[in-house]
Amino acid sequence: MLEAGFRHIAAQNIRTPEQHMADIVAGHSPRSPRRSGALSSGLWLGIVRVVARARGLRPLATVRIMAEKHDREKLIDVALDLCIRQGYEATTIDQIAAAVGVTSHAVGRYFATKDAIILSIVDDIVDAAATELAQIPPQTSPPEALLAANTAVISDIADGAGVITRERLQALAHILTASMDLRKTASALGKEVLSHALAERMGVGPEDPRVRQAVTIRSAVIAAAYNFDRGGRVRLDPRNDGRVPELMVKRLNDTFTHITGRAPAHPNRPSR
Repeated sequence: MLEAGFRHIAAQNIRTPEQHMADIVAGHSPRSPRRSGALSSGLWLGIVRVVARARGLRPLATVRIMAEKHDREKLIDVALDLCIRQGYEATTIDQIAAAVGVTSHAVGRYFATKDAIILSIVDDIVDAAATELAQIPPQTSPPEALLAANTAVISDIADGAGVITRERLQALAHILTASMDLRKTASALGKEVLSHALAERMGVGPEDPRVRQAVTIRSAVIAAAYNFDRGGRVRLDPRNDGRVPELMVKRLNDTFTHITGRAPAHPNRPSR
């Protein structure tokens, strides 16, 4: 049956499975006008799946997921670039959509608002910190455990092995410096996620006073790390200064010392 299917493909000038999968990545559906002939969609997809499996290609569902992830990442990068060039407040969803070459409705498939685009990066960082928190030795105090988790995540980004790129972190620092409201929303997001992660680590509820104190300290420390505008004077431009990740780690430590009155005793992360 498989050989018959291939003969039918050749006779009807139908695109090969590999070409068909490339079409999907490019945005063409399985019912695209590019495909001609009488081969049913069920038989066609069956042939594609068999051939993909036999030749070590990714399944169609995986290809679709990869294409969607690519589109989502492109939206984020374009949004960051526009927000940096023309200002966060001045940038709109319509402008982002136009720069990508899609409709505003298409952007809405991934992000409901402009804030949601930027906060998706914050979400990546916070989720990574929550994961890192589980690696910190249990005897570490809650405030220091949160500090160690956050510095580990940013250090990984600085080393090029993080959950986001250095460039995205620098762009995020620039945007959060320029928008107080967005900074507050990002802080609340971090508080919510890390309160639950810390509470689970400690075996208590997220409303436990020790958890609330630790995440409050963390919020103050993070606010200082992301704010590159001191007294109205920007001492560093996070858009093009490659020192941003390293300086953020230093600020995390310095601010923690200033707030708590003690220097952090950073625990070593367990080897992975």
